Amino acid sequence: MDGVFVVGGSLRDLAMGRPPTDVDITVTGDPYHAARQIARRIGGRPVRLGKDDRFIYRVAAGERIFDIAPVEGKDMASDLARRDFTVNAMAWDPRTDTLLDPHGGMTDLADRTIRMVSDSVFSADPLRMLRAFRLCATLEFALDARTGARIAIDAFRIEQSAGERISAELFKFFQAPRSAAALTGMDRCGLLRCVFPELAPLAACNQDPPHNGDVLAHTLAAYGHLENLLADGMGPVMTGKTAPPLEALDPERQGLLKCAILLHDIGKPAARTIEADGRIRFHGHGRIGAALAQKAARRLAFSNRQRRYIETVIAHHLRPLSLFLAHGRGQLTPKGMTRFFRACHPYVPDLLHHAVADMRAKATGEATGKAFADFARHLLYRELPAFSAQAARPPLISGHDLMEGLAMAPSPLLGRILDRVEEARLAGTIKTRDEALALAHNLSKP
Repeated sequence: MDGVFVVGGSLRDLAMGRPPTDVDITVTGDPYHAARQIARRIGGRPVRLGKDDRFIYRVAAGERIFDIAPVEGKDMASDLARRDFTVNAMAWDPRTDTLLDPHGGMTDLADRTIRMVSDSVFSADPLRMLRAFRLCATLEFALDARTGARIAIDAFRIEQSAGERISAELFKFFQAPRSAAALTGMDRCGLLRCVFPELAPLAACNQDPPHNGDVLAHTLAAYGHLENLLADGMGPVMTGKTAPPLEALDPERQGLLKCAILLHDIGKPAARTIEADGRIRFHGHGRIGAALAQKAARRLAFSNRQRRYIETVIAHHLRPLSLFLAHGRGQLTPKGMTRFFRACHPYVPDLLHHAVADMRAKATGEATGKAFADFARHLLYRELPAFSAQAARPPLISGHDLMEGLAMAPSPLLGRILDRVEEARLAGTIKTRDEALALAHNLSKP
């Protein structure tokens, strides 16, 4: 009779009291026969997925998903020996209620440890190195020291993995609510800089105060502060009444924002200059970093949407600080805020979270840090809702108005004038159609 075993991550989650998202099943006989039996019980049908040499049958009914695969090797013992980590190398026979645990997976579950099954697991599939840290982050486990040492030896192999597989594993990692400690561990063993070689020059790139240490140390600190902000929230602005709650960023967007903050300063080494007075400056590093991040995102097969998001955040990550400095000088204008909101829509909340985390990773002093956080909250809870309400209203004039009233022909100039008029409306400097036409007339003059 065929042996049917619940295996892998689904068994691990069941042992931890966590409902699995799907159930992995391995059979020692014909997987299609087992898949048909499961399909009859839950009302689904078997669908074959994968290649001839490595395939599964999937049975889905509602939210229940069963993946049925043939045993790898001559028996379940050899199958489990080929798996990645001990907590995934267990099998349970539901007919006899027997647990196969030849590598001590249950002990490692109790000890909250991720440990490799053998020294060959990463050479067999280098992506498992990323998975080790992803499991540490999502399960809040620690990496076994010997496993970490093995990853340090094999880290270079990650380049053998397809970009699509790397990015899929990365974003699972970034979406874990508490991944900062695992990220530091990933850097310590060299894997992080093999995935993102753009980070390597940051370790040798020193900065002036208020930054602490090199650029990479600052980056890792900012990543940790961002996770705290995302978990705890920015908090309301205390101006006599409670501010409306901010809709939380969904996990996918949080993951993208954490990827962006990891890469936000990769343009600094190329932009680094030392001025005559000895001060270190990084003029244009946001623009340079955005271009470098685009190359990294293409190499790792990020989607177009993911690339646009990361490029936008990195390119504009200094704008909230620029607004804060202008505010401190008494020079912040409605036009300045309007330009920020328009350029960074719809990612203004993301950029403000990013900016506060970036500031907290600097040694600015408690008073400055608090003042900046209060300013960011004010933009988030007061100015942004007001801008959004105004932006939802129709423009004061259209292109047809300009062509008819000012005898303008369709041209790029017409578009630029409309944009300037709309900017003035959103900033509150014009309020009527006549004012809009007057401004357009002035802008159309040579």
